[in-house]
Amino acid sequence: MPVVYRSRVSILWALIGTITVTAAAIFGWLVLPEVNRVAFTVPQALTLLLIILALDAIILGLAFSSVRADREGVTIRNGLRKRHYPWSEISAISYRRSDPWAHLVPKSIGETERTRRPMVGIQRVDGDRAVSAVATLRQLLREAA
Repeated sequence: MPVVYRSRVSILWALIGTITVTAAAIFGWLVLPEVNRVAFTVPQALTLLLIILALDAIILGLAFSSVRADREGVTIRNGLRKRHYPWSEISAISYRRSDPWAHLVPKSIGETERTRRPMVGIQRVDGDRAVSAVATLRQLLREAA
């Protein structure tokens, strides 16, 4: 019964973005005059490489955000952060027309405070696929109640 949702469009754009960033860095290094390239020390070159790898990791980490629903509840992974919500703690699944992605609404955060938790794995750019994912999550929430 577990279902997992990821934004396909975001993954595609992230792959394009990381390839572009990496290719631009390589191109920039290759067109740099040799006199400038040899002036770089090994630690400096490694620092530049680590910056490019960090940018790629951030882009891909956000793009591979996901929403997983099973009998126990919903697990949201946004970037590197992962959080599980049992069905008993979920009030609603929100997806307004102006929202870039769906949101989970917990029943209670504090005494009276309710807030929405973004589910970046279900994004508006995915069109009908995102609408269908929200409908499925809402149905699972009704069944769990």
